[in-house]
Amino acid sequence: MFQIAIYGKGGIGKSTVSANLSYALAKEGNRVLQVGCDPKHDSTRLLLGGAAQRTVLGYIRDVPPVQRRLEDVLQEGALGIKCVEAGGPEPGVGCAGRGILTTFDVLKKLGLDDHEFDIKVYDVLGDVVCGGFAVPLRREYADAVCLVTSGEFMSIYAANNILKGVRNFDGSSARVAGLIFNGRGLEGEDEMVERFARAVDLPILARIPRSALFAQAEKEARTVMEMFPDSVLAKVIGTLSRHVIRASEDPSVLRAARPLDDDQLNALAAGRPVPMAEVREEPPRPADEQACPKAALARCEPPQLPAAPQDRKVVHTCATNGAVYCTSQIDGAVTIVHGPRSCAHIMSSSSDYYTLSSWKRNGEVQFGPAAARVASTDMDDHLSIFGGVAELERLIREELDKGFRTVFVVTTCASGIIGDDVASMAKRVEGEFEGAEVKVIESDGNITGEWDQGYLDAVGKAIELVDRAVPAESGMVNIIAERDFFNYNRESNFKAAREVLGGLGLEVNCRFLCECDIPSIRWFQRGGLSIMAQDDAMSRQICEMLRDRLGARIFDLPLPVGLHETVAWVEKLAGQMGREAAGRSMVTEIREEYRKGTSELRPLLKGRKVLVSDNYSQDIDWLLDLLLDLDMVVLKAGLGPKHMPDRSRHRSSIVFQEDYSPEDMRPDIDAMRPDLILADHRLPQDLACRCDIVHRPDVGVRSSIALAKRWADIIRLPAVEGWKDGEEL
Repeated sequence: MFQIAIYGKGGIGKSTVSANLSYALAKEGNRVLQVGCDPKHDSTRLLLGGAAQRTVLGYIRDVPPVQRRLEDVLQEGALGIKCVEAGGPEPGVGCAGRGILTTFDVLKKLGLDDHEFDIKVYDVLGDVVCGGFAVPLRREYADAVCLVTSGEFMSIYAANNILKGVRNFDGSSARVAGLIFNGRGLEGEDEMVERFARAVDLPILARIPRSALFAQAEKEARTVMEMFPDSVLAKVIGTLSRHVIRASEDPSVLRAARPLDDDQLNALAAGRPVPMAEVREEPPRPADEQACPKAALARCEPPQLPAAPQDRKVVHTCATNGAVYCTSQIDGAVTIVHGPRSCAHIMSSSSDYYTLSSWKRNGEVQFGPAAARVASTDMDDHLSIFGGVAELERLIREELDKGFRTVFVVTTCASGIIGDDVASMAKRVEGEFEGAEVKVIESDGNITGEWDQGYLDAVGKAIELVDRAVPAESGMVNIIAERDFFNYNRESNFKAAREVLGGLGLEVNCRFLCECDIPSIRWFQRGGLSIMAQDDAMSRQICEMLRDRLGARIFDLPLPVGLHETVAWVEKLAGQMGREAAGRSMVTEIREEYRKGTSELRPLLKGRKVLVSDNYSQDIDWLLDLLLDLDMVVLKAGLGPKHMPDRSRHRSSIVFQEDYSPEDMRPDIDAMRPDLILADHRLPQDLACRCDIVHRPDVGVRSSIALAKRWADIIRLPAVEGWKDGEEL
């Protein structure tokens, strides 16, 4: 079987040429299949006597998979030619290119490959050779490619783009049959096409003159080959069919794609000489290595991959994930992921979302994971082709009917690529429900960026919910930017922070945005001061957003841990809030609790040698303070790439090493023989040393003392368990 793809600009006459070519091939005794790959689905009309053929995409839209039959979309036309039309979505929605991919997949599943054909003709739109419309260029679908063109520049431009597509698939391999010159009767048209043909080194297989016979035949819904078999046009098309048959018998007549670059195209349009385009050559390989058979695998070198760019940041997870993480924390709102079910499932089922909390649904108090606040449009191939706005609208209305009045819509790669107009639909639906707010976060997965960008985009939408008219109240503060991805101690940390704030007579108004609810966001301005949960780049960006959009006052110290940070934090906060007396009393209590705890543990830990390895934190002075206050010996502090040791209070007394790796750690263990290794990351299991994984403890000093107690217990244990030394049980 021989397969040929006929490409050309929309309106250039490729469907007419394809139908006439199929007729001519069938007339020579070939069993022919013609597949129309153009959304306007008129490729096979002349072969079917003008009858409208059911398109594959329309069929799969209306018929469930278990009820589909090949005969419903495969019709027989003139001379027994089999006809298929791919079709496409409504203009302006969905993705027609994706539709071509789906069409080929469905036809295969329905058993089209089981039918025997001599020649398959694909009639393909060539204005834009995207991944979908380029499917017939792939070798499993097309053995040869023909380009239909006129002398109009845009027609030649489209033909040149198709050659670029062929080259991207084939390199220097030969698969282009040549040009089909479908004349428009323009002045100088012949010369333009001939110059283009010479420049790209392709033959002109047929010169089809402009003729009224085409119009006459089309009025009768027949091909020129059928209605005017003795005409000059019929002879030209007959010659074209013989070229196709020859190519099927002798592939050596096919040529490599040599598209023109922009300068060459400009020279062609301006009438200047155009040098022949260069073919992309591949270095020759020994014959016995070209196919790399199994017997020669041992001699085949693995492919050398290009080095990864050093100046590009790796995207660890997508913007949609960050946005969903943010909005799913908000009680009283629902988040709709407009994308595949798998995306929503991965995001909502990850450990990040399984913080248990009480929240309301349909007016009743529920207790469950934040994941229960996430819904999905379950975008599949169907929605990708025909557009998913209608399904999204249905889901939004469903959630609003349940009683939700705040809906966040987060887009994914799939909806972004097909260009769903989510914003205008959301605005229209929002206006139909009293008090409803539908906030669209166009994160578009990895297209927009990574996790941080999506989270910040969601923060911006949440800020829009704040009632700016609410006055600040004395004694009310907000905690902002709580983002403990692994939920090590988020709730216990908040409890400790609330206890410290309560000692100063302060109350938490809103946790923005962590396990908060819609009312607390609306009343955000009640908190006259906002306190960062942690001090990092993204937290500072959130602070800037709150300052710029709401005029929020931000306390310049994050929630503290350890004695030094906590004392400084309490003293400064008490001064700003006019609670100096309460602050002095709290500082006295904190110092005494810390003194008592360290005094009890110092005899157990004094003189013990510690090696610190911290990859992720930007400030570990709280940890170094605690170790030194216990009279432990800090051998070295190995830091990750984002550390700033110059800012440490201990830079003159402790050895710091930046970019500290496991390879650096092993010789240090052998040389320094530490009693304990403290790290914020997983350590190799074969280290012959006591280890503890340490993360930033809760606010205040109590959890720091608890951490020291754990070290004392670890020190009592043997460095290596007996069975690891090979001792008999």
